Amino acid sequence: TAVQIREFCGCLITKKLYAKLTNRSSTLAKVTNLDQATGTGTFTFRYFIRYQSDTAASGVQFAVNHSGTLTSFVANARFQESTTAAVAGTADQAHVTFGLVSGGAARAKSATTAIVQTVVVDTQNADMLMIIEGTFVCTVTGNLELYAAKEAAAAGIMSTMQDSVLILQKIA
Repeated sequence: TAVQIREFCGCLITKKLYAKLTNRSSTLAKVTNLDQATGTGTFTFRYFIRYQSDTAASGVQFAVNHSGTLTSFVANARFQESTTAAVAGTADQAHVTFGLVSGGAARAKSATTAIVQTVVVDTQNADMLMIIEGTFVCTVTGNLELYAAKEAAAAGIMSTMQDSVLILQKIA
């Protein structure tokens, strides 16, 4: 297949989300259309996620899963904080002076446990950026999958916006 040829050559595989996906629940749900089949081997990935919350006091959470068998998985997620002191997940996309970059990390793939969670956003219905990157070693083929939900304690709706991107590369 075309994917197998690109993997064999070590070429980048890119995917773009073509429609906004929303979640009213704090239960992680798959961000369909960003799934990407992988063969076996070592891979690196990076998600550039454009997201919104319809309530400023409501954050978001994201997870990364793989439906195949992995012998190794590590991932980091990051977003811009609103101040220079730790504020426990206060995402701020309009912070122009020096501030913290916060995030989360995971050693295991999961469709049910978030890698990262924010508790608020600086502006409702405004674009925010989350970057998740990592590496994994796959021994049984499957799909790399992104999951999203609103923050557990919050009301409202979170949206994973159109044009969010996955970049995947097979290394070995």
